Amino acid sequence: MSATTARGLLLVIAATLILRAPGWRDRFYSNDEATYSALAARVLSGGVMYADAVDHKPPGIVYMYAAVQRIAGAYALQAVRLVVTALVAVTAVALSALAVNLTGDADAGIAGLLYVLLSVTGFAPNTQAANTELVLNCPLAVAALLVVGCRRQDDPARACLLAAVAGVCTAAATLFKYQGGIALLVWAPALVWHRGRRVGIAGVAGLACGFAIPL
Repeated sequence: MSATTARGLLLVIAATLILRAPGWRDRFYSNDEATYSALAARVLSGGVMYADAVDHKPPGIVYMYAAVQRIAGAYALQAVRLVVTALVAVTAVALSALAVNLTGDADAGIAGLLYVLLSVTGFAPNTQAANTELVLNCPLAVAALLVVGCRRQDDPARACLLAAVAGVCTAAATLFKYQGGIALLVWAPALVWHRGRRVGIAGVAGLACGFAIPL
């Protein structure tokens, strides 16, 4: 059932809540969660990322933990995992819409539900933990949906706007893990190979500008 319908959306949300509920515990599933929590606490106490709080990854995950901890309290892992649960649901909806858009088949919308199932397949430290992969999948899925929409535009201005938002989403993913930027190697050619040259150029320009803004 497609997540693009009301019943499908409710099914995706319900499946996400049920399958990720075991992770709503105030305990560390992985060393990464402990690291992110400690770094976030240091940042909230006035520390500067890469000076007082040092890690080899981009700062996105630390800032996300810090934002949640600012509201829910220090080391509030349950709140962080609730945020990740919401992001998994949004990712599933975006993937469902993407599959339907690419195939024209409403049944392809089951891709969203399959993503929810696969996201909890494996050992808990890799699947229930609030890690960077689960977070960056969300903006990348949205970016892919926007790129598809951009390719179907005949108006250069609209194509530029959609591509710019896709660029922002891709940069957001990159701020959680450097590998997220590899998606640009897919988005850019997809936009260049548009049937209209002006639209393709506008799309690539928008993508580049959008990617540069968050970085």
